[in-house]
Amino acid sequence: MTQAIAAARTAATLRAQAAARLAELGLPTVKHEEWRFTNPAAITRVDWCTPEPYTAEPTVFVPATTAAPAWPRHAVATVDGRLVTPVAAPGLAITALPADDTTSLPDAYGTIAPADAATHSFVLHNTARATAGVNVRVADGAAIAAPVVIAHGRGTRSGEARIVVTPRVLLEVGAGAAITVVEDFRGLVAGAEFTNAVTEVVLAAGATCTLVRLVGERTQGFHVGLAAVRLGRDARFTARTFAPGGPIVRDDVRVLFAGEGGEAHLDGLFTVTGSQVVDHHTVLDHAAARCTSREYYKGVLTGAGRGVFNGAVLIRTDAQKSDSNQRSMNLLLSNDATIDTKPELQIYADDVKCGHGATVGRLDDDALFYLRARGIGANEARALLVRAFADELVDRVEHEGLRADIAAWIGERMDRLGAEVA
Repeated sequence: MTQAIAAARTAATLRAQAAARLAELGLPTVKHEEWRFTNPAAITRVDWCTPEPYTAEPTVFVPATTAAPAWPRHAVATVDGRLVTPVAAPGLAITALPADDTTSLPDAYGTIAPADAATHSFVLHNTARATAGVNVRVADGAAIAAPVVIAHGRGTRSGEARIVVTPRVLLEVGAGAAITVVEDFRGLVAGAEFTNAVTEVVLAAGATCTLVRLVGERTQGFHVGLAAVRLGRDARFTARTFAPGGPIVRDDVRVLFAGEGGEAHLDGLFTVTGSQVVDHHTVLDHAAARCTSREYYKGVLTGAGRGVFNGAVLIRTDAQKSDSNQRSMNLLLSNDATIDTKPELQIYADDVKCGHGATVGRLDDDALFYLRARGIGANEARALLVRAFADELVDRVEHEGLRADIAAWIGERMDRLGAEVA
């Protein structure tokens, strides 16, 4: 973020400065390199309104097919980005970020997510419209066993049109601490809103954090989300993103290795059908030595759906002994579905190990024949193969209860996509 904006430490001042900077830069267009695969005009040409405060309970998505038992969690809810359920537990504090000019913001707020160019100006848009966000703080050495689940919901609408919801989360994990945080955006998919979400994550030395984001399938409206992460020495970060499609779903993850020995694992599973679009952009900035990064993204595409995976890895001059690898695997189930997968490796150190790979293919005819020969119907056989393709990433979710819930939700989606195959 620009120095002038980063220096502001109250929400009202920060909002005003972000709005002024946004007016200078404008929102991105298809002419910007990071947006050339997905034209944001359907979002940027609308004059979005900020919703009035609501006290209604948030809408929380519950998969209709889940049979998984309840599992322990720290439940947090927001309505239109506003925290309604603070949490206090040993080693853990979840509070609302200050929303006015009377209380200083945490030092890290606004310093992790980039907002210094038009490419990143959705961050400025979020900051200028932020209605108070969520601050999750984990004390040094605390190991939070139960995941924190932030359910982002929407208030009751009364004739308001063209609403933008701007969830903002600041996650601060102390030295040697550990936590899993789930951001559940599925309560925001029912309306025509534009969700513009920004999550900033700061990991101190030796901290461990897993961030799971459940975007949800939209029939209308748009979703743009960014998770920006700064890793301290020997910190470990894992991101797992599950993003069924919508008119435009854009998901970015940016990781800065600020200390030696850091480790980051980014996983993503997306699906598209009809004319849906899901665009994943990642940036792994190896600014310190002996850091490791791994990326594994999968897409399932049908109809005329479009998917994007753009994975950028920057290894700076002093980042010797860096180790980075990325994989993009995509299953095209129709002739009209398309995928753009693009690695970007910028390597300025000479003692590194980097690799990347991408596959694009259809269902395996031999596997289909094997299943059909054992009495399994054509539609069921296709659905089984599609679900098996997706289950590899679902199975990587460490927490058993969370994994079961995601498996039920994603499994239903995979069954529908498998049935669409001609």
